[in-house]
Amino acid sequence: YFLELTYSNDQETPEQLKKSADAILSAMAKDIADKLPAEPGMPAAAKALPDAERIPNGVMFYPKDLLGVANAGPGAVGYYKEASGKRYRLLASAPGSADRAKDVIRALRAKPGALPVAGVGDEAVDVVLQPTPERAKIEWIVARKGDEVLGIGDEEFTADTPAGRLPKPEKTDKLRSLLH
Repeated sequence: YFLELTYSNDQETPEQLKKSADAILSAMAKDIADKLPAEPGMPAAAKALPDAERIPNGVMFYPKDLLGVANAGPGAVGYYKEASGKRYRLLASAPGSADRAKDVIRALRAKPGALPVAGVGDEAVDVVLQPTPERAKIEWIVARKGDEVLGIGDEEFTADTPAGRLPKPEKTDKLRSLLH
């Protein structure tokens, strides 16, 4: 962890400012440090991604707006490769409550062309996202079960190859098996 604290007060002389800053910032830093976990670790969303088939160092964390979708909140995307060579991505959000998980699905459902998917979790949505016009369109199926949100999508860099996209039935089956 890295924390930078600064203190300013234009009503104090430089000597007073140094004395005030030492007292205030030391107390604040201690209070913040006491609230940090003892050991560094991965965010909950990244921990929710399965290990099987994930490529080495294949996790990207979004501190907000998962997949660039406004109001989707934080989440993680894992990069995966099957033994057959097919590649795909999984996303996980760990919103902490069923209501917040519903908000993630609601944000994705608000995208143009998003469609509901029956029979996967408590609710699911099929959404095609294209970060920029020159990048590939990626189909995601994202489901919520309780407070858990998981999704599966195509690997952007292999999406335009013959074996690069997982068919929708494969995505839904894989997603169903991953939801707890």
